[in-house]
Amino acid sequence: MNRHGLTIGKIAKEVGVDPTLLTAIIYTENARGWYGLLGEAVGRSKTILPMNINPKKWSKYFDGDPSKASDPEANIRAGAQLLKGIAARVPDA
Repeated sequence: MNRHGLTIGKIAKEVGVDPTLLTAIIYTENARGWYGLLGEAVGRSKTILPMNINPKKWSKYFDGDPSKASDPEANIRAGAQLLKGIAARVPDA
């Protein structure tokens, strides 16, 4: 189990998203290759891991306090809520 496994499971259940999908997104966002390092090197990376969330753009998920994005649990919860919102806009196939 990854280091956020228990948190992912808890939040996925609370928010109503698939924990496997949430885990896959975290894995993908944490495997951001050289382009992430390049963005950080020139000061353009504005996202925070583990969900790679831009805290200023999505501050509503942090009760208007972007500094909360540094807390992994709050970060994962914001990502799960974003995912749930996206899924709600996709019609059933």
